[in-house]
Amino acid sequence: MTRRILSVHFQGLAIDRLRRLETMRRRMATKPQDNADGRAEAPFVLVENGAKGTRITAANGAAFGVGARLGQALSDARAVFPGLRAEPADPGADAELLEGLARWAMRYSPIVALDGTDGLMIDTTGCEHLFGGEAKLVADCLKRLRAAGFAVAAGMAGTPALAWALARFGEEAAIAGPGETPARMKDLPVAALRLSRERRTLLKRLGLKTIGALAAVPRAALERRFRSREAAQSVQLRLDQMMGTLDEPLVPLYPPPPCRAFLAVNEPVIDIGGVEIVVEDLLVRICHRLVERGEGARLFRLTAFRADGGSSTLLVRLSRPGRAREAIMRLFAERLEEIDCGFGIDGFALSAEDLSELSQVQTALAAEEAGDGAQSDPRVFCDGIAPLVDTLANRLGAHNVHQWAPVESHVPERAVRRVAVGGALAWQQWQERASPAPRPFRLFDRPEAVEVTAEVPDGPPMQFTWRRVRRLVTRASGPERIAPEWWRADARGVAVRDYFVVEDGEGRQYWLYREGGYACGEPAHPRWYLHGLFA
Repeated sequence: MTRRILSVHFQGLAIDRLRRLETMRRRMATKPQDNADGRAEAPFVLVENGAKGTRITAANGAAFGVGARLGQALSDARAVFPGLRAEPADPGADAELLEGLARWAMRYSPIVALDGTDGLMIDTTGCEHLFGGEAKLVADCLKRLRAAGFAVAAGMAGTPALAWALARFGEEAAIAGPGETPARMKDLPVAALRLSRERRTLLKRLGLKTIGALAAVPRAALERRFRSREAAQSVQLRLDQMMGTLDEPLVPLYPPPPCRAFLAVNEPVIDIGGVEIVVEDLLVRICHRLVERGEGARLFRLTAFRADGGSSTLLVRLSRPGRAREAIMRLFAERLEEIDCGFGIDGFALSAEDLSELSQVQTALAAEEAGDGAQSDPRVFCDGIAPLVDTLANRLGAHNVHQWAPVESHVPERAVRRVAVGGALAWQQWQERASPAPRPFRLFDRPEAVEVTAEVPDGPPMQFTWRRVRRLVTRASGPERIAPEWWRADARGVAVRDYFVVEDGEGRQYWLYREGGYACGEPAHPRWYLHGLFA
């Protein structure tokens, strides 16, 4: 499949951000005089303080019309036009806006990369048919961004370098089809190679004003015209990247999900009922791909792209990897009202993330009786508690629902820790981790002291008193000796423990331990504690 890259260039992102902010303020204003603010149309610049004073970093068209220039001192610009208005630049807000636009652009492809401070690179390979072809995809992107108040241009080509050049030096919505790279690049200026100012100046002095003229010069002759070999190689590198002989990878804003489905609707969806129908359709496609891959997902991400340029994201997490469509749909249905439809949603994307392999095990005699779980691991789909945990986690938040996860330690109070459900530690670790001996259903946070009578000094208890009640022991097993972890600093001074499982006359089972012991050189009267209760 031929690689296709769409470059989007925002020609005045900082000014557009401020213009959009002013428009929003005027719409929210309650006083008529507030609506009369004409800052967006008057000559206006953004400035930044530096070592050389206050300099202009951005300007609107009206400011350029009265002689303002980028990098010019604000005092010089105001000497020409005294009424020039200025505000401090905010690079942080500009970067935040560009990142938001990158998330918005994921409606066209999951691979979107930031391109400097004023552009985006979108790898649309294999996505064009979803929008009716490359021309319609580019036109749709430009239409939406311009409707949102951005001055923007775009270029599409087989390499990021040529796409970047077409977006900045080509005609509106320029597209270079497969095989058209040499023809489209020859008339572009050398500035389209993304070279430094010194390199561009030298090439102009050499009479090489276009990329075609530069490419016609033999490389050995070109290298002799530069003062250093490094400078010549940097020019050759940019040429190779544009022609595609040297690959230029993109670093996406977010790693692309392995399973993703996109659906563009003809009419904007404005009600939750319509959203539910779309999600069901996307889930069918996603779960089918998961079955083909033999995997299940812990996270399902639904992104709804609004017609006004915004987006809403809804996450559904599972405590265990799964692909049961009906169960996942129930979790989505409970939270679809959280999606902000705004003036309508015209695009949906559903991705399955955090994938894990699932064994192919049939869980029922007939596949139709088992549903989606018939081809999945029974430990995942036949455990009755998993749907309950998933429902609680998605209603209350995964951070509010916890599970116990094993820890590499033989000391009971350190052998487990509490983690949020659906975390990196899977429940299956409990089955994989063999316990040296039975462990109580309930483990006390702090062991409680008890009085014990034993038949022999180092033997099991005959009777014990706990919470002022004396209990006779009818059966006992043990001891299980647990020594302190000597390599830990907080283990110093901790005595050896001998654990016993004892049962009283009513069938209740207890987990007692003796701290220290006669065989360990400990005091003649060791201390006894109750550490847990069995079910």
